[in-house]
Amino acid sequence: MKIGFDAKRAFLNASGLGNYSRNTLNALLSYFPENNYTLFTPEIKKKLFSNYSEFDIISPDSSLSKIFNRCGEVFH
Repeated sequence: MKIGFDAKRAFLNASGLGNYSRNTLNALLSYFPENNYTLFTPEIKKKLFSNYSEFDIISPDSSLSKIFNRCGEVFH
């Protein structure tokens, strides 16, 4: 199963919702490793979410977003 997750808090909040998000993602990955998890975030702060590389990440600086931005320019 493909699962998308708004991971803004996981990457940007050191406590509270950040901890909750990181713990939830790590538990999902641990108990359901057969799923494909895609995390969406406006920015990546590696020091807060150390094992983020185990997930697929989409952020504005990713190559995928650059492709979509180019496609949008064609239609404007």
